[in-house]
Amino acid sequence: MAEVEDNVFILGKESSDFVKIKINGFLYPSSTDFWDGNWINSTISLRAGAFNASYDAELRNVEFYQFMNELERLYNNLKGSANFFTIEEYLEIKVKGDGIGHFTADCVAIDFPGVDQSKLQFRLNFDQTEINGLISMISDILDNYPIKETEQLRNYKLK
Repeated sequence: MAEVEDNVFILGKESSDFVKIKINGFLYPSSTDFWDGNWINSTISLRAGAFNASYDAELRNVEFYQFMNELERLYNNLKGSANFFTIEEYLEIKVKGDGIGHFTADCVAIDFPGVDQSKLQFRLNFDQTEINGLISMISDILDNYPIKETEQLRNYKLK
């Protein structure tokens, strides 16, 4: 059995097409407020067809929390969507279900926010059996990088 990496989210299989987010630590570890304290350093790696990429990104643990909640609803309903958006637009994942357990993830990876960026669009396919693993990976990340000032969550919504 393959060893599971800590603080990693991976959609797809590393032996095939995938997108992987490795959490490297809090960006502002001493900050305790909602806006600065929830930024995390990460490395995004991906393979899509003939394309391979790896780049550093600043994400927020709150973005993982929202995605996890949407994945849980999608797992139960099989139809609908779950979206991972990042405030700096480093990565976007739009998951859609067909109602019978098949899912597509339309992804957009951007290596640098703002101008002079490179963008890659790609699609990953998976089925319902993989969703619990995705939720578990996000839950582990949030256990290790908990959201600070959780009461602010009700006022926070990306896209």
